[in-house]
Amino acid sequence: TSVAAPVLAHLFAQLQRVKIEIVPIQAWDELAPALARGRGDLVAGRYSITESRKKLINFSAEVFPTRHVVVTRKPSRMVTTLDELLRERIGTVRGSSMAEALAQARVPVERIDDSLRPGAQAAALQAGQVSGVLMGVENAIAEQQRDPRLQLGMFLGPPGSLAYGVRKQDLELQRALDTY
Repeated sequence: TSVAAPVLAHLFAQLQRVKIEIVPIQAWDELAPALARGRGDLVAGRYSITESRKKLINFSAEVFPTRHVVVTRKPSRMVTTLDELLRERIGTVRGSSMAEALAQARVPVERIDDSLRPGAQAAALQAGQVSGVLMGVENAIAEQQRDPRLQLGMFLGPPGSLAYGVRKQDLELQRALDTY
């Protein structure tokens, strides 16, 4: 998880004079459905606004801009075209916005390894489990600082936004987050 998002959530809670209670959800693709069912009041962290998620929940104003980028590791080639991407074994996190972007780009299911844990994409590259991964550019840049052999290639999909997810009926919470 992102360090900034929990800190921001805790500061927001202090300002609103409410207590934060963490509700663990096992899978990334269960966050929005769990929130919609009332398991918690918001999703905080690196949570991308997607069309499929907007059908279930609302989002606060953008917390941070993002973009999906294809990351490879030297000596592998840098992926700069969709044709090159389609020839790679790409790692992602099941249920993530990155998995959605790969599906929208029509990357064949057999070319995708969606068994990676959040935050484990760079390790999967280093271990040779996959030849490329799709990551948020903000995370890819941070990982490249730790491992200069990482190469940031093409963007996949349109620019996006990271935000807080809230239940559709929680308009007051959404307004408070937007103001914050």
